Amino acid sequence: MVRTVISKADQLEAVGPYSLAVEINHCLYVSGQIGIKQGKLVTGGLIPEFEQALANVQQILTQAGYQLSDVVNVTIYLTDINQYQALNQVYQERFRFPYPARTTVEVSALPLGAQIELSVIACHNHDQS
Repeated sequence: MVRTVISKADQLEAVGPYSLAVEINHCLYVSGQIGIKQGKLVTGGLIPEFEQALANVQQILTQAGYQLSDVVNVTIYLTDINQYQALNQVYQERFRFPYPARTTVEVSALPLGAQIELSVIACHNHDQS
């Protein structure tokens, strides 16, 4: 079993004792991403943070040779579950049918005061390399 670690992608870098992503058995496990750009949380609320967090995920996916369409599972942490419907409107524009499996939970706080954090699992078909 080969394990590949992604510790840097474009301008993203793990800021603690973790990897941005780990690939094993044709699946990439991406660590939680918040709406951070150039070391600072983007402004404007939940939707801009979600868009930036997703852009960060996409950078990591690209670095490892994956695409957003390879995502099979998404975990979303929100500091305000009342934003769930607004999130869904943007989410369905970014992820297409068949949608990945998803879990969304409300949490009391996130790093840097973020309103949203997301992590994903992406998998390649075994016939691909």
